[in-house]
Amino acid sequence: MRENTLHRRLKTILWLCVLGVVVGAVVWVVQSPLLEVRTVGIYGVDRSSVEETLQNAGIEVGAPMIRVKAGKLEALLEEDPWVAAAQVVRTFPHTVEVDVRERSVAAGVTYRGGWMLLSTDGIVLGPAASVPEGAARLVMENVDTGPAGEPPQNEMIAGGLEFATTLRPDLRGDVSIEIRDGELWARVDSVAARLGSPLDMAAKAKALEALLETGVPDGAVINLIAPSRPAVQGSS
Repeated sequence: MRENTLHRRLKTILWLCVLGVVVGAVVWVVQSPLLEVRTVGIYGVDRSSVEETLQNAGIEVGAPMIRVKAGKLEALLEEDPWVAAAQVVRTFPHTVEVDVRERSVAAGVTYRGGWMLLSTDGIVLGPAASVPEGAARLVMENVDTGPAGEPPQNEMIAGGLEFATTLRPDLRGDVSIEIRDGELWARVDSVAARLGSPLDMAAKAKALEALLETGVPDGAVINLIAPSRPAVQGSS
């Protein structure tokens, strides 16, 4: 009986030793050069800080592939206001690919001597020295956009952005929007448009497009307060 018990104990210890060796070997393999990152492919990046995010997460050449958690890394990348969507793909044994879709700029708001950029999907992107070609200009001094990564908190900015994003891209870059006496006004070249309150902005943008296509005299003022009944008035 005693010999049988001793035999069982020895057998258990032997199996535990074997298991320990196997686990140790697996741990060594997944953290060894056999399964390390050797290639990091980054695609679609223009203005976002993808490389910095990857470095902060420890994703670089020489890091263990097991450290690359695709879902977690995608969430980290999408915290950048410029990143609309990110996809991370691990291809064992050595490759990590990061594909990013960045947001496009629809408008810039005057901000501390420069501009705060706003995206076509209604997000505050961040400060910049200039407004990119093809983006509208919202000249609204001392009006706070709110934090980057969120929709504009000010209703005038939100209304101006909705107006700008509704316009055709080829027209948007020619538009500037400002606040006059508590109302929104837009200007396209030599034509001014009274927009009024920041309501029905998409309808007002479409009404402006339609009128411009039919032809509006230089210096005219278009009243779009009621977008279903626009009126073209004399010179501004």
